[in-house]
Amino acid sequence: MKTKILIILYMLAILAACKKKSQPAPLTPIPDKVVYAVGFESVGTSGKAIAKIWKDGVATALSDGTSYAEAKAVFVSGSDIYVCGGESAGPNSTAVLWKNGIRSSLSNGTTNALANDVFVAGTDVYVAGRENGRAKLWKNGQSIVLNTISTSSEAMSVSVSGTDVYVTGGDIADRGSAITTLWKNGVATYYATATPEALSLGRSIFISGADIYVAGLESSGITYVSKIWKNGVATALTDGTKRAEAVSVIVNGADVFACGYESNGTKFIAKFWKNGIATSLSDGTKDEIAYSIYFSGNDSYIVGREYNTGISKAKIWRNGVGSTLTDGSNNAALNDVFVK
Repeated sequence: MKTKILIILYMLAILAACKKKSQPAPLTPIPDKVVYAVGFESVGTSGKAIAKIWKDGVATALSDGTSYAEAKAVFVSGSDIYVCGGESAGPNSTAVLWKNGIRSSLSNGTTNALANDVFVAGTDVYVAGRENGRAKLWKNGQSIVLNTISTSSEAMSVSVSGTDVYVTGGDIADRGSAITTLWKNGVATYYATATPEALSLGRSIFISGADIYVAGLESSGITYVSKIWKNGVATALTDGTKRAEAVSVIVNGADVFACGYESNGTKFIAKFWKNGIATSLSDGTKDEIAYSIYFSGNDSYIVGREYNTGISKAKIWRNGVGSTLTDGSNNAALNDVFVK
C-alpha cells in the first residue's frame, strides 16, 4: 500500500513538472535593456481580447476585459510608456492611447476609429490611425484629417524628423483598392499606380538621415509582393509567386531590415530581410507572422504570432531565436516591440 502511494505521488510530481515546463517563461533579462511588447490576449469565458503590454515577457493588462481591446504599438520616451490601439464595447471601436497604463480616448465612439502607431518627439505625442473611414493623425490628442483623394483611407505608421511629420498608409482612391501613400506634414505623395486591379499599402515607416523607408505590399490582383520603398523607389523583397508582405522596417547602421511573412503554399512563414536577403524565422509546419522589428545595439527583436491547431500564441524572436510568451490556452499575438 505504501509503495502504491509513493508511485502515485511520483507520477503526480512528474505531471506537475511537465505542466510547469510547458508554461512560457519570461525573457531572460539583459543588463541595461528592457523589452516592451504589446498586443492582446483573449481570456475568460467571453473570449474577449484584452489589450496587454509585456515587460521582459511579463504581461500587464491595459483593459479590463469588459470590451474587446488590442494594443497596436508602443513607444518609450524617458520614463513614460505610450501604447496605442483600439477598444470596442458596442457597434463602434474607439481609438485609444495609454500613457503609463492610464487610458485616454482619441475618438468619441460615435464612428469606428483605431490607433495604429505612436511616436513621441520631445513633448509631442503623435498617433496615426483612422476615424470614420479616413486617415488621421492625432497630435497631443488633437485630430488632423490627412489629405487624400478619396473618402476611404488609413494611416498605419508615423515618424518625426526635425520639424517634419511623416505618415504612411493607404488611400483607397475611390477605385476599390489601396495606394501606398506617404504624407509629409499632411500632404500626400502616392507610391503606386492607381489602376483598378492593383493594390498596395504602406505598413511601416522609418527615417534615417535624409532617407525615407516605407515597408508594405503591392499586388497585381493575384498575389502579394513584399516591398520596401526608399525615397519613393520600390524594391521587391519577394518574386510574386507566393503571397508575402513586409510589415515593419528599420535601419541599423548601414543595413536595412524588414520583417513580415511569405507563404510556402500552405503556411505563412515568418521572415526578416537584411538588405533584401531573406531569412526564415519559422520552419513552415505552422502559420507564423512577424509584425514588428527593433534593434538595440546589435541585438534584434522581432515580435508576432504563432498559429497552430486553432490557437494563436504571442511570440518573440531575439536574434532569431523564438519563444512564446503565452501558453496557448487563449488566443494572443504581439503587434509591436520597443527596447529601452
